[in-house]
Amino acid sequence: MNLEKWNEFQKLVLKVVKSGDAELNQTDIKELKSLCKKLVPMPDVFGLVMKHLQTEHCQVRISSFQILDELFHRSNAIRELTLEKLKTIVSLTLALELSDNLPPPRKFQSILKETAIKAIDTWNDKFGAHYNKLRISYNFLRNKKNVDFKKLIARTNFEQKQEEKRQKQEKRIAEYAVSKTLSKFEIQSDSFKDCIFEANTCFDLLSPEAAPVTLASDNIEIPECKTDSKTNGGKRNTAIVTITVDHSQRLAVQETSDNSSVIQALDDRIRQAMKSFIPRLDAWIEELIKNDGEQKEVLPLIKMKERLNIICNKYKKLEIKRTSKRKRRIVQKEENESDDSDFEEVDEDNVLGKIPEEKRLKLAMDMSKSKAIKSEITSLKLRYG
Repeated sequence: MNLEKWNEFQKLVLKVVKSGDAELNQTDIKELKSLCKKLVPMPDVFGLVMKHLQTEHCQVRISSFQILDELFHRSNAIRELTLEKLKTIVSLTLALELSDNLPPPRKFQSILKETAIKAIDTWNDKFGAHYNKLRISYNFLRNKKNVDFKKLIARTNFEQKQEEKRQKQEKRIAEYAVSKTLSKFEIQSDSFKDCIFEANTCFDLLSPEAAPVTLASDNIEIPECKTDSKTNGGKRNTAIVTITVDHSQRLAVQETSDNSSVIQALDDRIRQAMKSFIPRLDAWIEELIKNDGEQKEVLPLIKMKERLNIICNKYKKLEIKRTSKRKRRIVQKEENESDDSDFEEVDEDNVLGKIPEEKRLKLAMDMSKSKAIKSEITSLKLRYG
């Protein structure tokens, strides 16, 4: 061995591993490869790289492993030596055992793990068919040591158990939140139904004396969620459906001493629906979706909200000519809200993108089945922003 060249090689390796750079300097690497090929025996090269790989500094280990990775792709001798020491290399870069600890700085530990996992995955893809030990080691890491080569995640058995424990705890919390919300809905369902029944009773009492007021019809376009697995790979498409909103049923009612108490009762029920019940249902629906509530659990709340919206819309169609000084006490959501404001075009992708992936398509398909559920998408858009 040429000692002068060997010293030059050692200084160059030290320069690279001490640089702290995220990526290796390609000029330096090219020179290292040239020295390896012409002047320096591979066992000595490998021994020097392994020496730096054991340094108690995470950035030095990252650079050392990157050098090893470069040489692994170029030299059969380095591949043989690496596979002989693969257990040690895994311990120094992935720390899969409780007794293994990665050195500081802490913020570079995940980078070291990801670098090593990605490299080992590439080694197996490129050389696994020719190196039986590499293929066996790869499968062992994947199947027995919980190394996720797709997500670039490596956990110890302890970390894996902690993660499973965390997921189970989150699931229990979510299930409790869903159960609590459904319990609240069940307890208050009778109040919602009473409100709807009493409002409809008031409508029935007022309708015989109501005179029709004819208005024009509007054509409103709203999005419909469709799935076409043959033409678009199962992805959602937004189609436009035209719905005719008929205003011809708007009625005029003259307030009198005979019907004043009925009108006041109707005012109270509608105010209760708009200011209390519907916002409450909105919050519960949001809570169920956030905690992965099932479709069959969410839809009853949406349908109840639909029934409440129906009586509110019927109320809006009443032209009540009030003779008393008592003003209408219903607070509108928007000062200039039009009668057809519930029928607006909604970007479903923006809304459904906030819903967990596994429930997104199923809920979208159900929501497209009725006009009331379509209105719920609008509400979700406002809530999830």
